[in-house]
Amino acid sequence: MRKIIGLASVLAVTLLVLPITVLAKSNPETKKIVTLGSNEIIDHDYFAAGEIVEISGTVNGDVYAAGGQVLIDGVINGDLLAAGGAITVSGTVTQDARIAGGQVVVNGNIGRNLSLAGGNIEISNDANVVGSVAIGGGNINLNGPIGKDATIGAGNLSVNNTVAGNLMAGVGTLRLSSKAQVGGNVTYWSEEDASIASDATVLGNIEKKAPTSLPKPKNPEKALAKFGSLMTITSLLSTLLVGLLIIKLAPNLSENVLKVITDRKFISLAIGLTLLILAPILAVLLMITFIGLPLGLITIILWILYLYIGRIFVIIWGGKMIVSYFKNKPATMGWSLLAGTLAYYLLGSLPFVGWIIRAVVIILGLGALAIACKEACARSRKEKIL
Repeated sequence: MRKIIGLASVLAVTLLVLPITVLAKSNPETKKIVTLGSNEIIDHDYFAAGEIVEISGTVNGDVYAAGGQVLIDGVINGDLLAAGGAITVSGTVTQDARIAGGQVVVNGNIGRNLSLAGGNIEISNDANVVGSVAIGGGNINLNGPIGKDATIGAGNLSVNNTVAGNLMAGVGTLRLSSKAQVGGNVTYWSEEDASIASDATVLGNIEKKAPTSLPKPKNPEKALAKFGSLMTITSLLSTLLVGLLIIKLAPNLSENVLKVITDRKFISLAIGLTLLILAPILAVLLMITFIGLPLGLITIILWILYLYIGRIFVIIWGGKMIVSYFKNKPATMGWSLLAGTLAYYLLGSLPFVGWIIRAVVIILGLGALAIACKEACARSRKEKIL
């Protein structure tokens, strides 16, 4: 059980973090170090991406940060959304923080709730989380106080401070040290008994459950609706994060694809529809033969990536029109991404027409991205010849 949870956590983090670090290092236009100095004040949302991101100033808005290393020791008067190889939060986040990284250390103050995913995660003695925590990782150490409930999925979990509410954990191993204090119940799913120090404090009940006895919802329809809402919010946040990375790490590609969408909408739709249908058929035909199996798998992976990434360019394009209409001036990429994402998920949730809107966005983005990439390859070959 412990090995399975740990392997799943590491795999998930690797799939998320690897593209970030590779893009940051491979794109010559990406800044190696992005710094917000301790004396700097930003009065709007702040976007930062690079090999190293350091935020020591004050941001009166939300922060979106991605990089190989992300260091935050300033003040964020809003939400934090961060992803990277190694992330350290030593400052203050007055609202929610959502973090994913290979190595995550929280030393600072979180004003509301904290969501974490990582390989190794530590909430240190100096940290303070006012709200609840939801964490998934390989090795997790809760050394700082948690103001409300803690929901954990981990290979190894160690609790060495206060959890004011309930502790629920699906783990390989669970350790409550002599410093652990749980104000509510401790419920854990594991194949092994928890190691609980004799002077650890648990005000509620301690209950161990088999890994296969996860609670079943009393109202399946209500539970399904909640799950759907959670998946929508997660998809919206991931779209914003991936869109931010694309804007920061591939600005030339972004401009080229947006130009294709603007100038060649119908051609893009035609090519996108063709690729949508023919690419998976080609992949299956390749995978039938042993020799073509690797190429078929690569085709499927690229097809899925093009579908996901292509729609983000259409979202940015739509957001540009929305922002420009209300502000009567050209919109920045960041605000276009935010406006377009909100519009996409709002319109996509409409009955009857929502699925049509989503389909058109995906097909248009697939075709435009394919055209832009083909033209970029052609230009590259031409430059080599010359």
